[in-house]
Amino acid sequence: MSPDGLKWFVFAAGWSQVLNYPDGKFYGHAAATDLISGKILIPFGYKNLDGTWSTLIVDLKANSFSSDNRNFTAPDQSTYAVAWNTLLKSLLVVTDGAMHTYNVEEGWKNFTAPQGIRASNAYCMASSASGSKVVLFGGYSKSLNATVGDIFVLDVPTLTWKKGPSTPPGDVRRSPACAISNDYFVSWGGDTGNTAVIVPPENVMMVYDLKTDTWTSNYVAPAPTTPPAITNPPVQPTGTQSTAPTTTSTTSAASKENASAWSRNMKIAAGIVCILLAIQ
Repeated sequence: MSPDGLKWFVFAAGWSQVLNYPDGKFYGHAAATDLISGKILIPFGYKNLDGTWSTLIVDLKANSFSSDNRNFTAPDQSTYAVAWNTLLKSLLVVTDGAMHTYNVEEGWKNFTAPQGIRASNAYCMASSASGSKVVLFGGYSKSLNATVGDIFVLDVPTLTWKKGPSTPPGDVRRSPACAISNDYFVSWGGDTGNTAVIVPPENVMMVYDLKTDTWTSNYVAPAPTTPPAITNPPVQPTGTQSTAPTTTSTTSAASKENASAWSRNMKIAAGIVCILLAIQ
């Protein structure tokens, strides 16, 4: 969906190339859209001539890309997780158990990671539409050499992390997809172990109730809504428009009063003409 929330981009029957980016191998990178600028942000997505990595910034409107050389130190520059948060107005990135934020104005900053995080990479992270909640789930732990089913929930207004109950051993996830909808965290796909066994179809989706902090088999979908009609906005004048709404309202009332006076004058004039004709 577009940043203004009015347009859907439909992709069907495969992929198409939008930018002529240099060939190379890019493993485990993730991307998120900056909902302020509409640009796509990919940490460690641009390889510099000296072999270092920068943030790749893709502008689909201008059909161009650029890079931001400001970066943070991270031993593992792949299989990280990202999510754009509307309250923080920043990109959240987690890798090697550490968290960082990024936006164009301030660059990279350290961010408080949840206590007790065991996974090193291959997590899934999602932010609610309002930006009030961020969920970090699953991943692979280098120290344990195992996939984990840990879940952490961040309350963004208070910047407080809370650890929820882990999944049963058979439901751990590495590199899953996830999203937040209607107070539910939903995760699907990924694999369950070190041998990258794909999750079977009958056990693909997992649901976590953010209100009760429990894993559940029930998901209450939000009621269907009718999207607003997409209309073309009026063409704005190139000059500065200084007319205030109150002025417009006053002008409109004055126009009506003038029209009424003109109508009365025309009736009077017509009456005078009739009298003159009668006298003659």
